[in-house]
Amino acid sequence: MDSRKNRRMLAAVVAVWSLAAPAVAQAGGDSERIPFPPQSKKRIAQIAAYLPREPQPLGTHVSDRKAWDALAKLEQAEKIVRKAERLLNVPLPECSDELYLEYSKTGIRRNYQIPYSARIGAVTTLATAECLEDKGRFLPKLAEYLEAICAERSWTMPAHDSKLRVFDGKEMNVDLGAGARAWGCAWAVSALKGRLSPVLVQKVKNELERRIFAPYRERCPRTSGFRPMGWWNGAANWTAVCHSCVVRAALCVLDERSDRAAFIEAAERMMPFYFGGFSADGYCSEGMGYWNYGWGHFLMLALAVSDATGGRVDMRSDPKTRKIMEFGTGCQLREGRAPDFADGGGGVSDMVLLLGRRLWPEVPVTSSALSASLLDGGPGVFTLRAFGQEARLPEGRAGTLPIRSEFPFGQVWVCRPNPMSTGAAFSVGFKGGHNNEFHNHNDVGSYSV
Repeated sequence: MDSRKNRRMLAAVVAVWSLAAPAVAQAGGDSERIPFPPQSKKRIAQIAAYLPREPQPLGTHVSDRKAWDALAKLEQAEKIVRKAERLLNVPLPECSDELYLEYSKTGIRRNYQIPYSARIGAVTTLATAECLEDKGRFLPKLAEYLEAICAERSWTMPAHDSKLRVFDGKEMNVDLGAGARAWGCAWAVSALKGRLSPVLVQKVKNELERRIFAPYRERCPRTSGFRPMGWWNGAANWTAVCHSCVVRAALCVLDERSDRAAFIEAAERMMPFYFGGFSADGYCSEGMGYWNYGWGHFLMLALAVSDATGGRVDMRSDPKTRKIMEFGTGCQLREGRAPDFADGGGGVSDMVLLLGRRLWPEVPVTSSALSASLLDGGPGVFTLRAFGQEARLPEGRAGTLPIRSEFPFGQVWVCRPNPMSTGAAFSVGFKGGHNNEFHNHNDVGSYSV
């Protein structure tokens, strides 16, 4: 078939799907408005009874040498230690007020975000390397990074503080960046409890309370009159990411069981709003990149809470969650690659597929995921896989992609070559529907080959 006929065929398929969109939406493809649930003191007390008396690091503490020494023998461990060693010989990235203010003046965000992200990345790298070795040589540099992060004027990213209310000290706002800082710092001081200075640990906890936990509690919706943060009950990735980071940080450092339980209860109430952003067939209109990011954080939240409560709190009780998980496999053009619809690129995260295996072991993953190291993905991932959790799962299997996958509510078809065919391998994704979607890039009528 020549290229003009090919284009006409693709356009015709997309046109049919686009014409069908209203009928499909009426059939239940659009998320429905969810009544806002009130806080439940009874549920908080119930969750509190499931939690350990003391806060615990996700995974295990540095003193559990049997577990960490086993991981230290992995090839990936040596790479993490080498990366941490390089950090010992370079100064901390500068996060100055001038760089922070650049966004409000010019709209340029990367000049601050690059060193800002490097700082919390260094914290988790140094903490992981110290847990693997337990020799003390990474502790001084880790302490230097923690001190610097505690001293930052704002944990909120400049692009999420355009009116400079956080920068000027008028309010605290938990955004994606502040959440990542909370989780990374909380895990480091929890996993290395007894190895870091008590004064420093208390300083980190004080900043977590001031910047993260107190604002979360104060704006936590109860019955009426609350002022939630913009992501609190949204249908996009922020809702999963921010709740996940805050809850996991709380599990690591908050002393009172009832306090930790209140954070879990709040996130448990809010996740149905996040699920509402997916169509009934599990399609993620934000794109595969945001499925990796948002859904990946939901999985970290669900698994961390399940581990902390002995499996008694299950955040995947909504049957739609299984459909959302299957999107990661069903939307692949070929193994590991999805259409470039919406935002975030088309690569499928092996780490998200592996986390999903803990909840749905029967869902196939990519062959590259099955060969991944237990230490891949950073502490947000390996703390949920590497300490015996993976060993309790049935043997994983790489999926054989079907000839086609359909997302009728999302208005997407993915067609793949017949595995028995001797012709050239050819896969294509078609996008119909409408452009009023999260992170839509005027995708209607487009296709990805």
